[in-house]
Amino acid sequence: AANGASDRPPRGGGGSAGSPNFCGSFGAKRRRQGCPCCDDPPRWWGHADGAERGSGGAGGDGGGERDVWMQTEGGTDGGGRSPEGWGGSAWQQSKENTSWSSSSWSTSGSSWATSSQWWDDDEDSGDTGDEDDGQFAGTTYCDSHCHIDYLVLNEKYGDEIWTFKKWLCSDWLKGSCPNGSECEWAHGEEERYRRPLLQPDDFNDFLQRHPAASSMAAANDSPAERTDGGRCSEDRATVAPGCCGFCGEATDPRSRVTMNGLAFCGIEHLAKHNASAIALVQRQLAPPRLEYLVHNCVDLEAIPDAKAFLKAAERRSDDRVFCTFGCHPHNWEEYGDAMEQELLQAVRECGDRAVGWGECGLDYYKNFYDYQLPEKRSRMVEVFARQVRLAASLGLPLVVHSRDAEDDTLAVLRDNLPANHPIHVHAYQGSVRMMVDVLEMFPRSVFGMSGVVTFKYCSEHILDLVRTCPLDRLVLETDAPYLSEEPRVIPSLAKRVAKLKGVSAARVLEATSANCRRTYGLGKTRKRSKEAV
Repeated sequence: AANGASDRPPRGGGGSAGSPNFCGSFGAKRRRQGCPCCDDPPRWWGHADGAERGSGGAGGDGGGERDVWMQTEGGTDGGGRSPEGWGGSAWQQSKENTSWSSSSWSTSGSSWATSSQWWDDDEDSGDTGDEDDGQFAGTTYCDSHCHIDYLVLNEKYGDEIWTFKKWLCSDWLKGSCPNGSECEWAHGEEERYRRPLLQPDDFNDFLQRHPAASSMAAANDSPAERTDGGRCSEDRATVAPGCCGFCGEATDPRSRVTMNGLAFCGIEHLAKHNASAIALVQRQLAPPRLEYLVHNCVDLEAIPDAKAFLKAAERRSDDRVFCTFGCHPHNWEEYGDAMEQELLQAVRECGDRAVGWGECGLDYYKNFYDYQLPEKRSRMVEVFARQVRLAASLGLPLVVHSRDAEDDTLAVLRDNLPANHPIHVHAYQGSVRMMVDVLEMFPRSVFGMSGVVTFKYCSEHILDLVRTCPLDRLVLETDAPYLSEEPRVIPSLAKRVAKLKGVSAARVLEATSANCRRTYGLGKTRKRSKEAV
């Protein structure tokens, strides 16, 4: 339906002929000279303006798989890729047609703007996680895998495709590219869009949207922990007749104050009691707070942003932010001695804030053509195996990305990793068989379930994975901004998991947060020798 309008401006910028796509002036060119064909409405092609934003497509994917919800078995509507692929999957809706929008959304502010929601909007899982409905009563949560630099870059520059022309075209480098000017990749340095550096202040809005769990400390003071000499009894039966409801001492009839049948030594103790009672109510009504998040840095140009994020948290005395470093399987060709040394240097500089290696692994879905060539497949496997051995030598938990590569992934883990090493298989969507095998071979492994389970079109297979994975081996993650908007939607994800497992959402948050802390050693004093890195 999106192909039918004949009065649209010429298409460019990627994809095959006849497929919906972004404006030909997108990416690096758009930032240099604007978009003359789309300055005035109607804007036919995906831009960064409000709800007209589109998917990052090939190259804009920093590790997440925004097209994952289409990968159920079947046709192009309910699953599988269309013949053109989903490299430019912004099917924008216009007044002249009724085409649906699979990925038109906005990351400005705090909510997605979309004409066709990806997530399930029933009462159990459709909320954003901002409002507490009584299930969580002052609980905390962890996001075990996210890419906050990409989230902040999207918000700051207002463009879902800001990395689209990040890489040079491999065909062009060989001398000839069949896509010509419509290629999704850069043909020369002049077309490449260099990633802008973020500053620590750029992360302030994100941190403010995610209040620290420690901010609930005042409301969480128990009677035994009070420093003002009093106690606030939540049960009147514990207060002896004639004794003060605040301090517990016998009251003097001459100064006694009584309210709602409860006596106090005087008006001062009554006021303190009321303040404690208000704090108790606030604690009971408080929404879940972010306890920890693990930010993943997966390529060299993202290292300065990871450091800036840690610096922003440090300035606010915020101890919730941790990082992992590694080479994403999309970037397997770049990995070698030089890249490894730069990643190791980042681990050294971040000290105890660096808590894992990865994500690394094998992705035969995105590298479909390369993996069919024996020499390239062998190189991919060796890059993964080298990083697995490195994680083991450093004593860092391993973050695994595996997609359509289960046999090779299992072989690499089995041959290169000690059985007691912690593993986080992130955003898992593979087979139940592989899940069971890894859980049995590696008793300290956990599997990450992402926001995919809340998508309206989530396949039954994904839901079966949630049901199958034991709660004590499960962690929740957003893979933000790819598979969820941002960490604070984790409570919504917990609701969906709770419904599938038949337990309370609070229990899911409690268990998955404990699993995340255990896997990455969060909340513990960790000392790692710099010489060992």
